[in-house]
Amino acid sequence: MLASKRLVTIFSLISVGFASPLWAATEESSASESKVKIEDVKKEKNDIDSEITNARMRAESGSKDKLSVSTSLGFSMGSVEDPFGATRPDIYGNPENDERPEIGGDLGVRYRFNKNDSMTVGVGFGILTPLQGDIDGDPNKSQAQLSNPNIGYSRVYKLGEFQTVSSADLTIATTQKWKENKMAAGTSLGQNMLTTFADNKLTLGTSVDFTYYFYEDGVQAPTAKGVDNRSAYRMGIYPYAEYAFTDKYSLRTVFGYMNFRHKRGRTDKSLLNMDKTPSYQSIGLGMAVTRDVYLYPNVQFLPEDLATDKTNVAISATINL
Repeated sequence: MLASKRLVTIFSLISVGFASPLWAATEESSASESKVKIEDVKKEKNDIDSEITNARMRAESGSKDKLSVSTSLGFSMGSVEDPFGATRPDIYGNPENDERPEIGGDLGVRYRFNKNDSMTVGVGFGILTPLQGDIDGDPNKSQAQLSNPNIGYSRVYKLGEFQTVSSADLTIATTQKWKENKMAAGTSLGQNMLTTFADNKLTLGTSVDFTYYFYEDGVQAPTAKGVDNRSAYRMGIYPYAEYAFTDKYSLRTVFGYMNFRHKRGRTDKSLLNMDKTPSYQSIGLGMAVTRDVYLYPNVQFLPEDLATDKTNVAISATINL
């Protein structure tokens, strides 16, 4: 009889346990935790930062929001010898480059289709000789300009061990320098790939860019100064290296030793028949202020001619809102 009572008591306790709110709460808690973990995994998978760890590439990929504002700002200054002077040496030898200091950049609205793909519509802006004022005195030339509207597409993704950006854009020519050269538009294709070593402290990468220009006029006839020197198209291959001191600060150098352009006046129209432009190198300090703000003060120089008056000083900023 005593044994029977004990069995009844045990079965009663088991029945109460199955029916109790405590058991139900435990089930609900486990289900809730599993759901949270699954959602966290999905969220991480859909976050581009899980693929891209490089601070500069993250900032240039734009905000992670569906709709955002992307801004690139820059102060193109003079030489190391005279950084605040009224002239910016054209160390690259491209006639479409302006030889005046400028504060400016590009303001764009970005629409993100998904974590990898986005499109930006923007417009350039700038103030020429910002520290010297209107030095040319030409009423037909404005010191401030809103110019070069553009539209671009970019895809940011991980390709094996490489963090990668593929891009294409079209720019309509409206700046004074471009219009002086009868330029109508320019279209570019770009590819940027990098990988990391030494616990992500060392980064090695290469950027490739091809730009084709459209003009309002035909090829100019040869003159005493030579053939039409304007660029028909140009291509550059830019290996670069970064060393991260911390998560926020890194030393960066770009090797612009493989730059080529095809002059419009060349009689040989072969795509690969291009002239090598002067080799240059840049060294700067990368500063990741936040995930969406990146600053880069730098100096560009000619390794084959280290004269201080043949250098460019600049500071650029990428800001996403």
